[in-house]
Amino acid sequence: MIRGHQPLIAMRMRGLRPDGVHITAGIDHGKGWRDWPQGSPWGTNASLEVRDDEPTSSLAPAFRCLVGLTVFVLGAAESRVDAIAEAAREAGAASVYAMTFSDRHEPIAARFYTPETPEWQPF
Repeated sequence: MIRGHQPLIAMRMRGLRPDGVHITAGIDHGKGWRDWPQGSPWGTNASLEVRDDEPTSSLAPAFRCLVGLTVFVLGAAESRVDAIAEAAREAGAASVYAMTFSDRHEPIAARFYTPETPEWQPF
């Protein structure tokens, strides 16, 4: 299941774009996917949740709204984060940052893709 993308699609169809998109690979316990459309005084960052039961092969239609945007993918399972980040890149996101964290919120792995770096780079 993907949550939080419908308001982003509606926003893009109105010709608007958020400052960035945060995608949680797994359960977003903070429920950012639900709350982001209300906005923030610091800018608009969309939040999506891609649950573990959602096959990455089905993400393309929902990820069309990521074209030209900066995307951050966060999660605990490195292979899952990498697959979602690659789906965002393939959908046309301008820049993608993928970060994997332990249960104690310690960074495990991080990589990025930008138009200036044609291949995924560690950071």
